[in-house]
Amino acid sequence: MVNLLKIFHEKNQTHLLWANIVLLTVVLLMMVGVAFFPPSLQSILNKILTTAILFCSIFALASRSEIIFSSAIVLILVQWIAKIIGNEVLEIVASLLNTIFYTYIVVRLVRQFVKAKTVSPLVILGTINGYLLMGLVFSIFTIVISWLYPNSYISSINDIYLTDKANFHTYIYYTFITMATVGYGDIVPVSAAARAVAVFISVSGQFYIAILVAFLVGKFAGIHVNRMG
Repeated sequence: MVNLLKIFHEKNQTHLLWANIVLLTVVLLMMVGVAFFPPSLQSILNKILTTAILFCSIFALASRSEIIFSSAIVLILVQWIAKIIGNEVLEIVASLLNTIFYTYIVVRLVRQFVKAKTVSPLVILGTINGYLLMGLVFSIFTIVISWLYPNSYISSINDIYLTDKANFHTYIYYTFITMATVGYGDIVPVSAAARAVAVFISVSGQFYIAILVAFLVGKFAGIHVNRMG
């Protein structure tokens, strides 16, 4: 426990860089790696990786507190209790809490790279993690929409409605395709709430990319001007 607290309070650049690398690795494992495992294992693997993402995202922050750490532990307990007892309402509550927590983390990560004076590997990793975590937030929120508004999403290929019990990677796929404004049309939002969320997801994804590019160009331009001066 002492060593864990020591690592928690360590906030130098090397530590933050490795924390962001580990966070990126774990997020990619959830988004891509788990899909290659048998369906029977995917649910438990997603829970394990969600737990890992909660902790890794905290250590990726330059400024953190015991309150954030305690909140993550509470979220993890709620997730696993809901999984063990199979309580659907508690699972939705856990999803909503995850959405709030991840949103907070994304905002903090974005603030970190906005405040950075120069463009560094840490800044670039932070922006990538912020984008991917934002996608996971929208994926979880999409599942909540499916629970609150049944028959909100339909698979045009199988001609069936998706439920909140559908494979998590189906929602991850739908969310990132929507964020990227690719829109294959194989999963279609049909309810008013689902369509409103789809608009918000696509606009948010494009705004993030536009702001990110403007930020990086501005930082590089600022560095060049300072050197010329």
